[in-house]
Amino acid sequence: MLLRFLNRSLITKAICSKRLVQQPDQGTEENPNQVDRVIVEVSSSEYIASTAEILKRMMLRRHNNVEDFEIVVPESLLEQEQSTKRIFNIVLGAIASISLIVGGIGIMNIMLASVLERTKEIGIRQAIGATKNDVLMQFLGEAYQSA
Repeated sequence: MLLRFLNRSLITKAICSKRLVQQPDQGTEENPNQVDRVIVEVSSSEYIASTAEILKRMMLRRHNNVEDFEIVVPESLLEQEQSTKRIFNIVLGAIASISLIVGGIGIMNIMLASVLERTKEIGIRQAIGATKNDVLMQFLGEAYQSA
């Protein structure tokens, strides 16, 4: 990249290897010849993987088989984000399920205590002709009103 866009005679090994350049009378400034990032755009998404592989091989050749660079493919970042969301949804679903189960057990205990306290009343209602369905509807109605 440096050779293509700058005058080749200005580029030295010392300049390319330093991140900061010491200027006499101006202090320290950032080296304009340091390449931090190269963004490559492909014409079609089907070429992403092959282009990344070609770029990696080319950079390895240029860096004498030292992998001191990173090639980031947005497609892999998107897959990581989706897998993180999936895990997050599973965890939230598990927490919601446990909460519903605990809430259901709590309501069941309250209803059981209510029925056990009122056994005489249930017996009297059945003695005068109430069916099991009538008693059930009474307790469900009371539970609905109290909630």
